Amino acid sequence: MKKNPIKFVLKKRQGFLNSLNEKNRKIYLTLEFFLKLLVLATPLYLIEWLKPNLWILEFSQAIAVKNILLLFGYKPIITTTISRETLIPLLTLENSEINFGIDPACTAYRSVLAFAALVLAYNKKNKIKAIIFGTIIIFAVNILRITSLILYSIRINENIEFLHTFLWREGLITLILVMWLFWIKN
Repeated sequence: MKKNPIKFVLKKRQGFLNSLNEKNRKIYLTLEFFLKLLVLATPLYLIEWLKPNLWILEFSQAIAVKNILLLFGYKPIITTTISRETLIPLLTLENSEINFGIDPACTAYRSVLAFAALVLAYNKKNKIKAIIFGTIIIFAVNILRITSLILYSIRINENIEFLHTFLWREGLITLILVMWLFWIKN
């Protein structure tokens, strides 16, 4: 009768963990987590290298932002423009010179992949459920992020670079970590 290699490896791992004292066990599990996270982060680097077309994601987020702006009484129009040799949706407000392009970096796909990698690297059940709910939350917050940047730009009419680069980028990182810690604790 053939032995299941996965069960064999898991049994050996458990035996090894049982042989360690509490301090060394924690160190080993931490190193194992970071190694898994490193491996699971590979798709992010692969996507960055391949530069796939994320038009569907970009356009769907542009539509969501457009609908929110309509609720605020603005009249946005979605057109397209070329950025880095690829077509991206461009939100333009009627009777305004304000234009906002939504390129792949604006879609929060990196945040979703980072959250998924954190969840998959951690030894806990309900990983698929956590990734699905986390993805929904990240995309919803990202749509609010884009909308708030546009509204800020319209109302304040100043450079949004600080808000765009610092506040929201670090805000999404914080959101990912908080969601992950919440998942771990519950």
